[in-house]
Amino acid sequence: MSIIKTDVFIASNFQEFANLRDLLRRKISDQPKIHLSPIDLNDGRVSHHPPLAECLAHVRRSEFMILLLGNEYGTVAPEKTKSFTHLEYEEAISEESSTRVLVFCIGSRFKGRRIRHAEDSSSFGRWLEEIERRHTVGFFEEGMSDDEMAKRILDALLASLYELRFDEVTIDSGEQHADLFDAIEDGSALDDSDIDALESRYFEQRGLSLQEDASQFSNVLDALLKPAAVAALEQREEAKRAIDLADYGAAIKHLQRALEHRPLDLISNFWLARLYISLGRKQQGLKARELSERAARIAVDAGAQFRAAASYMLAARASRMNGTQEEALQYARLAVEVAPRYAKARVELARNLVASGVESAAMTEIRVAAGLYFPALKEVFIDPTLTPIRAATNTLIEELRVQVVEEANCVLAGERGLGPLVQQGAASTLPANAGRRMAMEAARVSASRQHQWVAALVDDALRAQLRIDGGPDSDGQQLEAAISEAADTLATDSAALVGEQEVIRNRRGTLAWFRAHWALIAALGPFGYALHEWLTGKTILAILSLLAGIYLASVGFKARRQYRAQIADLSARIDARERKLAQVASHEAALRTTLESLRAAASHARKNAKDGLRLFESTTLVRAASVIPFGSLFGAKKGGIVRVWASQRTTFPEKTGRELVFAKGFPEWLEQSEENKPSPVRLYLVEHADASRVVLSRMGAYSR
Repeated sequence: MSIIKTDVFIASNFQEFANLRDLLRRKISDQPKIHLSPIDLNDGRVSHHPPLAECLAHVRRSEFMILLLGNEYGTVAPEKTKSFTHLEYEEAISEESSTRVLVFCIGSRFKGRRIRHAEDSSSFGRWLEEIERRHTVGFFEEGMSDDEMAKRILDALLASLYELRFDEVTIDSGEQHADLFDAIEDGSALDDSDIDALESRYFEQRGLSLQEDASQFSNVLDALLKPAAVAALEQREEAKRAIDLADYGAAIKHLQRALEHRPLDLISNFWLARLYISLGRKQQGLKARELSERAARIAVDAGAQFRAAASYMLAARASRMNGTQEEALQYARLAVEVAPRYAKARVELARNLVASGVESAAMTEIRVAAGLYFPALKEVFIDPTLTPIRAATNTLIEELRVQVVEEANCVLAGERGLGPLVQQGAASTLPANAGRRMAMEAARVSASRQHQWVAALVDDALRAQLRIDGGPDSDGQQLEAAISEAADTLATDSAALVGEQEVIRNRRGTLAWFRAHWALIAALGPFGYALHEWLTGKTILAILSLLAGIYLASVGFKARRQYRAQIADLSARIDARERKLAQVASHEAALRTTLESLRAAASHARKNAKDGLRLFESTTLVRAASVIPFGSLFGAKKGGIVRVWASQRTTFPEKTGRELVFAKGFPEWLEQSEENKPSPVRLYLVEHADASRVVLSRMGAYSR
């Protein structure tokens, strides 16, 4: 609910508290972030003694009354027996009123922090007795400055406003660590690594709504079968409207009617108790405790642990309002017992431990609450009860800030490790004095960037691997086929070359040479005989021998030409085959070089992807949820990317009753090798999520 304006009526004896009223008026007006309007009828806007009707009209319009009681009763109103302040108070506590009264007693009359009225039978004495019975009174010691009193009264007003607005007001007390109200309340970034944490986070942020079960009656048949429940819901819806209008008296009436229809309605019991407590009327404290305790029993019976815890917290507040601190502490312990993961229950227990004087134990609970839901610590700086541990809480917040910065720097270190793999620059280390929010945002941006880098590395590795073994059309397969074909050609041509070389060797041998040249050799005989016969005068024999020699010589020359032609042809064929073999061998070598280059690139891409995954999952993904932008398995929704711890493979089905299915994993070559142990946490894409099962894809988490 948005706050437009909250009127705060200042009631007191004008003369006795003139300076304090002025300080209060200015402090209330100057309060940042909240629109508070102080009503001080002694601020010059009206006469010194304003008409009573006008005073009471201002009271009725105010959500708060700050009642300052001192040593004097004050001026009696005309034609009345009571003072203006007394009559204003009675108007504020009337049955129709929605004004919350904050009472502060100041002066010597209240020494020892108690009201002395037993011996005083005056109107003032009887009034003080009534106030003590109806309210938890604040006392200020004598000698305290007006400025300090005004500050403490303002703190109490803001705490009451926070309670009355049902935790919907952001209040900056100025005392808290700068990181507290700068906290990031993004559920996906919080450590909801199990179902209890997720449910508690939902309850921390949302609380118990007056219309919580409205969806149960959207079906007409269901509504007809449960008329009492529907009637109670209608009254609660009207109560919600009244609360939005700050008409708390009307809201109480509607909730009372809701309980008439359905006495065991958890939500009606809870909210009626909460309204009684928020209005701070002590006489309704016992009823508030009864209602809240009943709501707790109903919630426990229904197995609603966080509703039970919230109800026990109300019972603790009611008991504290009744002045029974030990009982309040027991209820606060019950709240933590039924919902140990509920941060606000821890803060409530801390509040009661402080009230009981056990501040060290209270800080233990605050530390646990900070680990469960950091923004819950804002209550420490709103409720004056927790003032004694504010300094220690600030120290704790600083310690947690340092831890967050360290966690963020670990994430940034992961980015610096990944940067060289993708040839990218990386963010530098955060300064030691970096704020929590700055550190968280820097780490989340870095983790998202690292996720994108790793997805690119995985994509590169998959593409490189597909080029090698992606089927017949892949580059690798085609290269291997070409290499095989070249090898076959080399083998065939090499065998042919060997044969041809053997033939030419045989051709050049003595026997082959003789066969090619025998006729020429034989022709020498007839030529020699012809010469001899010619010289001896045997002309006819000489001519016949010459003709025989010429015939043999012609046959020999022809055979010699054929021999030389065959040798030249064989040599040419051998040269051509050798050139072809050299070309094929060169081509095969080039193919093999290309293939080896592809394989080396794929191997390099695989190594980069594996190294990137290892770095990302073992360095960045293991960091605290506050610095990681990925959701939890327990909050898995289709299409989301979630972080899954190894232990959750068994705990998730046990806690939720839902089957966990892992589909579309990485290829074996991309998974971690045996020497590198797999990371205890991995990212998955939620492909499907319903009441019975969740389907996760590791490959999908890194798909681009």
